[in-house]
Amino acid sequence: MRPIIVCFGLLYLGPTVAFNAHVARCTIILNVSYAMPMVILLIRGRKILLQMPAVPFKLRISGSALNGISVIFVGVTSVVCLFPVSSLPLKFQLTSA
Repeated sequence: MRPIIVCFGLLYLGPTVAFNAHVARCTIILNVSYAMPMVILLIRGRKILLQMPAVPFKLRISGSALNGISVIFVGVTSVVCLFPVSSLPLKFQLTSA
């Protein structure tokens, strides 16, 4: 585990483009991992939650709407995270996250 942490620390000392690409990639992966359970609930339906004994909130039909809105929001913010930092980037400043 320590070599991985050292590599991430050295990434900060490297070019800014590499660091920005890594941060953007991590943000997108975090967003996708956050949206996956909501997408599964949208596909399978919320009836699977009724089988669980201790569900703290029962949102019923509004839960599906909230999950849909959340998935759209995560998708939009993930796309926005891919945009370049400046309005007129040079070729070497473009990240490929």
